[in-house]
Amino acid sequence: MNKQFIYLGIVVLLAALAGYLFATQPIRRGLDVQGGLRMTLRAEIEKLSPEEQKLWTPERMRTVIDILSRRIDSLGVIEPTIYQKGDTEIVIELPGFTDEQEARDLLQTTARLEFRYLRDVRTEKQPTGRYEIVLDKQGDDEVVKFRDLTSPDGKVIEPGTPEYQKIIDSSPLIVTGDELERAEVVNQSFSPEVLLIFNREGQDKFARASSLYLKEHIAILLDNKIISAPVIQSANLREPSIQGNFTLKEAARLRDLLNAGALPVSLSLESITRVEAILGAQAWERIIQAGVVGFIAVAGFMALYYLLPGVISVIALGLYVLLATAMFKSLGVTFSLPAIAGIILSIGMAIDANILIFERLKEELRLGKTLLAGLDAAFKRAFPAIFDSNLSTILICLILYYFGTGPVQGFATTLGTGVAISFFTAIFCTRAMLYTLVGLGVHPSERLFGLRRQLGQEVGEQLGASKDRFDFVNKRGLYYAISGVTILIGLVFWFGLGGLKPGIDFAGGSELVLQRPIPGATQPKPEQPPVATQGNQQQQPPTQGEQAQQQPPVATQGNQQQQPPAQGEQAQQQPPVATQGNQQQQPPTPPAVLPEPIEANLAQVLSLLRQAGFEKVGALFGEGNRQLIVHVADADADSQQKIVDALKPLGELQVVSFASISPRVREETVQRAVTAVMLSLIAILLYIAIRFSIEGGWSGFKFGIAATIALAHDVLIMVGGAAILGYLLGWEINALFITALLTLVGFSINDTIVVYDRVRENLRQRARGETFATIVNRSLNQTLARSINTSLTLFIVLVALVVWGAVTQDLRFFYVAMLIGVIAGTYSSIFIASQIMVGWQDAREKLHQRQIEAAKATAVAPKPSGAPTPTATPTASGTDDAPRKKHHAQHVGKRKRRY
Repeated sequence: MNKQFIYLGIVVLLAALAGYLFATQPIRRGLDVQGGLRMTLRAEIEKLSPEEQKLWTPERMRTVIDILSRRIDSLGVIEPTIYQKGDTEIVIELPGFTDEQEARDLLQTTARLEFRYLRDVRTEKQPTGRYEIVLDKQGDDEVVKFRDLTSPDGKVIEPGTPEYQKIIDSSPLIVTGDELERAEVVNQSFSPEVLLIFNREGQDKFARASSLYLKEHIAILLDNKIISAPVIQSANLREPSIQGNFTLKEAARLRDLLNAGALPVSLSLESITRVEAILGAQAWERIIQAGVVGFIAVAGFMALYYLLPGVISVIALGLYVLLATAMFKSLGVTFSLPAIAGIILSIGMAIDANILIFERLKEELRLGKTLLAGLDAAFKRAFPAIFDSNLSTILICLILYYFGTGPVQGFATTLGTGVAISFFTAIFCTRAMLYTLVGLGVHPSERLFGLRRQLGQEVGEQLGASKDRFDFVNKRGLYYAISGVTILIGLVFWFGLGGLKPGIDFAGGSELVLQRPIPGATQPKPEQPPVATQGNQQQQPPTQGEQAQQQPPVATQGNQQQQPPAQGEQAQQQPPVATQGNQQQQPPTPPAVLPEPIEANLAQVLSLLRQAGFEKVGALFGEGNRQLIVHVADADADSQQKIVDALKPLGELQVVSFASISPRVREETVQRAVTAVMLSLIAILLYIAIRFSIEGGWSGFKFGIAATIALAHDVLIMVGGAAILGYLLGWEINALFITALLTLVGFSINDTIVVYDRVRENLRQRARGETFATIVNRSLNQTLARSINTSLTLFIVLVALVVWGAVTQDLRFFYVAMLIGVIAGTYSSIFIASQIMVGWQDAREKLHQRQIEAAKATAVAPKPSGAPTPTATPTASGTDDAPRKKHHAQHVGKRKRRY
């Protein structure tokens, strides 16, 4: 069997395997798609005692993560994510869970449990006690206070005061949570309690204390806060319970906290982001639509321009999408909006290798080669450029992943992995299908291959005869001027007009996205599996209200009755529902219904916020005035309700997204952004210098430095464009903008590498007397079609994303910034990078010529009058040195030029 058909069979098997994985593996949707919370907590190690700080080790952080993981399990969240960032930070993602306050109460509580004897509280047994217990009802909670009986006015001592803390510190410790084995929720007379089961040591301690302090008050403290102050009713008590007029949900939360264990360090909230599910549903539908439109548009262009090879590239592109999504689903990659955008963008970038191969193939076929010989030469000569450009993009993605968090890491993962998969599909799959044409007896022709379609060169009557169409090199002064004016305009808007507006990632504070409530729209909740009972019967879990109102007791061992597990416990104990292919059921996607426009103006919004006491405020409308985005730089995570209350005069508004960034995280984000951009430029400089060191030594640095200058040119144009958009439209830059910058660096260097690769090839084959400028100009004309077509395919995808996939203001800015970057990157790869090398070479040649002229002038300089006649100075070998200098001057004049 012909080996071409064997390779084609492998491609078919890969497609079948990818299709199976795509159909059977579940999609892990990100927070911005299905809604949820993302929190960043920081371990406040500086608040520990000096002795505890000395004992702090990385293992203690792993203990903190384990405790938080056990607490998260009680929420019943499907596929939560928790990981450490840096030395002291922990990032937590809770898909589908949007109760911000409950999450904060559960995760930030240290849960340090203590029982203390309140020896200064007056009882019948202790009639001389100084204080009495005062229970203050505050909403659903009872706050324990103390009344000073020795004070004439009966002073009440409030929690949080030094005197209150003094009472706690002077109360003898009975037992702590370190001796606790487990906690359970029990219900006596339908009043939930938390039963505490200690280990043997803890039971002995509590039994002795209950006998010693019978009929006296003890304090039950959680995180140094008294949650209950009961009277011990029986001696030799070994399993106490906590009573506090709990609801079932509150009792279950306390049980979960105690069972998870106490945190060894307090945790501060550094940042929090909340996205409602209804916004995520709209986002999912629209960004998928943008991806479909972009794919169809790119496929149509390839088929129309490259004809038969273009049709093959469309098949390979479809296979790429199938392979990439199947791999992402199999690896459990989270499909956040930026991650999906990375996949869609990689469609435009995946076609790059195919375009490069097809353009090379047409060049070889014009020379009269057979299809087989043309394919061999095309793949051989295109491979270095494909390899270098793909590797440089992956290098940028690694930098993005290392310095980014959350969505930025998702974008880097999908884009980098997509580029690697596209390299495989181009080199193996496209190759297998193209070589199959040879086995089928297909012959190259204009009708099938479009051999006369060449942008940069004019193809004569004889296909092998072509000449450069454009003179790029001699007009480089004009190109420099265009770039200079463009950059200058951007700098004026940036520094002169203050158009570069930092978003929440760089300014800190809080950001809310509000919209009108959608009639009839409800927030979907994760489906709960049926509760297994005895036999084969299954029972549907009761609703939250039923749990709170109609919970029948469940018989346990002995005569004790125990309340059924709370909602969190059910979620913790029950396995996910299995469906066909072991796929977990996902929450139903609500319909994407557009909210009503907000009838207000920005001046009114800013005025209301300033009246509420906020000074550093910004606002803009999005989605055709259907969304109001508010950024308050001087607000923290606890200011959300105050901001919403301030905007009540605008009518009923619903918060669909909330984010808060602390000043420390803001500073870290700025540092990471600057470091990432600088590191990417340095990495590209070194990589290009190594790969394009044609003459060895430092010669490759002229390629690297020219490429780095061109990249800096692109970055300045993109930042200037952002400043113009910020000044005119109020758009703010954030972490995704830095992602766009680094993605631009990867795209722009791809274009530049392709030109450099052709320059490198032509330098090795240059004719006698051919100048460096001529070689560069020919290389630019030869690669012009590839540069334009690759940029065009990516441009098409970005336009589709702007029109259909800009579901949030951040994503819209990201896409528009990428559009600006694609234009700037294409311009610099054609008109800037290579021209800088030509200018560099011209400067070297002029310097070299001046050195020759100076040497000649020195050799024929007249002797000054009256000067003594110089005598020859013998060298160490006894010969005259003058002939050697003359020979050296002649050699300099005849030295071979090095490029």
